[in-house]
Amino acid sequence: MLATLLGVSAAASAEFTSVFEWDELDFNWPSEENRTVAVRNGSFKPSNIRPLFMAVSGQRIFLSLQPHPGVPATLVWIPTNSTAPPKLSPFPSWSEHVTDSCLHKIQSVTGLAVDTTGNLWALENVSKTLFCRPNNKLLIFNLDSDSIIMNYEFPGYIASRQGGLLDLVLEQEDDDWIAYITDKYNDHLITFSFKKKTSWSVLLEKRLTAIALSPKANGSQRLYVSDAEGAVFAFNTKRYRSHVSKADMISLGTWLALPYRMLSDSDGEVYFAFNQEVYINKMNTKKLPNPIIERFYEPKTHLPELLGNGFVSKKFYSFAIDSSGTFWLMFQYGNQKPMLLKAALNMKSYLNDPPKEGSRSGRNIPIPTFPTKNGTDEAEQDHRLTTRLSIIIPVFIFGVAFISWILLRKETGQVSIQRSMNENSVELGLPAEQPVYHEVQESPLYEFVPATPLFPATDFSTEYDDVGSPESEELYDDVGPGSPAAVQYEEMNYELPDLYLRILPDDVNEIHQN
Repeated sequence: MLATLLGVSAAASAEFTSVFEWDELDFNWPSEENRTVAVRNGSFKPSNIRPLFMAVSGQRIFLSLQPHPGVPATLVWIPTNSTAPPKLSPFPSWSEHVTDSCLHKIQSVTGLAVDTTGNLWALENVSKTLFCRPNNKLLIFNLDSDSIIMNYEFPGYIASRQGGLLDLVLEQEDDDWIAYITDKYNDHLITFSFKKKTSWSVLLEKRLTAIALSPKANGSQRLYVSDAEGAVFAFNTKRYRSHVSKADMISLGTWLALPYRMLSDSDGEVYFAFNQEVYINKMNTKKLPNPIIERFYEPKTHLPELLGNGFVSKKFYSFAIDSSGTFWLMFQYGNQKPMLLKAALNMKSYLNDPPKEGSRSGRNIPIPTFPTKNGTDEAEQDHRLTTRLSIIIPVFIFGVAFISWILLRKETGQVSIQRSMNENSVELGLPAEQPVYHEVQESPLYEFVPATPLFPATDFSTEYDDVGSPESEELYDDVGPGSPAAVQYEEMNYELPDLYLRILPDDVNEIHQN
């Protein structure tokens, strides 16, 4: 399938201002003595602190940290109203962070989200070094009391036990909250219901690296996901809240760099951060099949090339949008000073109310869906048609078989009666009775015609090149000193820095036409 390359406009870069700049990230220790002991025994290494995911609530920014050696807590928060660069405070407290225990303690947190009721959702991967091997978890905290209200353990057949939970997005559905969760070691999407306290998986046949959710419009929302090859897909969430087993996705194109973080605002624009890239791109999903790709942020100063004699994180950004429309951005590049920046978007988080029709160039927020009929999406129509056919076809076959049996019995009975009459005539010395009617070959009541497929077969053989199974990407890199031979973790290396997105016209045109 031919691909169209769309240029990236740099004219739409947001105006960011600096909030904090640290010489070195540090923790709020219970005492200076505790810090000294931790530095001495190696349980605290300030240079290994690398932010991963971010969520914002009020005047608090929550961060998950990559679980490198020397990082004593992986879920922390900082105040946004501090007059000086603040230190990291473990959330909810120091006592909840124990890295060498099988107890219900926080070990390694990744994806974060804050819902509109004031709860913090956090994904937790269990430690690979623990012999007890508990399952991965979803933690939910009430931010009014900073207390945990749910500690949900995923069944082993739903979430991998290899530390693969990455990110999550939240959808509010009536009186329930639905979480969609990526697991980089499985080829399915994990779905969780807060009300039902249960989880299930939806097969995608792809390993995901990033996820975003559109704002709600007309009672429907759309998931955007990226796989380990940089391809971006989308599908409607309406059907997949009903415990379906497989998702029908539409391909939107392929980045030449690997997204590790995606985020949608209340206007439906999706922001992308990429491994090993120092920029953030923005995609306007309302312009399909010709989306506008813009450069959203890129440092204005020259950044030195990362040296190869050490291993540093290749995920440079953590970001989130708060309920007031502020885009918060944590940037840490190599050994450069960590910075917290912000920009006014005039757009809120995707969880907040979307703009009304007429705002922002007079556009509402159409959510691309599959072709519809009478307000029902194609996936549901297919499901209903399949259900009806599963009933009609067996009934039809049974009816044909029954009629054939009746006709056969009738013909057999007529032959038996005729034979008996002839035999009796011969026995009595009488001439055999001539039939009073002639056998006439009956015309069939119907003609069998090979069935035509209900839907044309689709050939996927040329949509992607066979590049082999992607190697598993580790969630973090070892940022400690040492030679390349000491590597414990290494991320996927993509050496194509081109800032382009390939749009697959066949799929996108289908969206546009419907």
